[in-house]
Amino acid sequence: MPKITGSSMAEHREDVSQRLLAAFDALLAERGYEQLTLRDVAEHAEVSRSSIYNYHRDKHALLLAWSQHRVDQYLRLLDRELADSDDPSENLRTVVVTVLSEFAVASSNARNLAAALPPAQRAALMDHITPLRDRLRDILRRGSASGVFRDDPDPDTAADMILACLDTQRLILADGGELAAAVRRVWPFITHGITRPDHRE
Repeated sequence: MPKITGSSMAEHREDVSQRLLAAFDALLAERGYEQLTLRDVAEHAEVSRSSIYNYHRDKHALLLAWSQHRVDQYLRLLDRELADSDDPSENLRTVVVTVLSEFAVASSNARNLAAALPPAQRAALMDHITPLRDRLRDILRRGSASGVFRDDPDPDTAADMILACLDTQRLILADGGELAAAVRRVWPFITHGITRPDHRE
């Protein structure tokens, strides 16, 4: 029988869950997704090989859980940063810098994980960025209402275009590119596209 950690079964499950996610993260950076196995993750997390299936039915499910965990961590950080100002332009720059910062700390082995998944799981993985898109759209709507941002394109389209622009820097930063240089590349392009001429820096 596996050793129970924590003062309750709920605490034990949370502890094991966090260890599995940490083990997956470490092995992903070290070996890449295709080369790691659930057995590797279980051994690294010091969890029995059989009990890992009580948490994740397969490697794809573990990848989705890891991705959601990373997104949740990022959103908590982003929300703390956004709370410092209600200025749409400052908020937009905060999103740009924090997204690029996430790309910079990600392992190069975490590049094209979506491509490794079957279509259904790939769609679920891409859905993880929906909360980020929602925050970005809210910033764009507020900026448009205040007269700082243009009314066109609409916030939904503009948010997708900004995220696509940021994604061009993902591989550069994963390969060790300089964060400040990435910000300098995308920020003028983004602001020129959405800011009214009389509010451009």
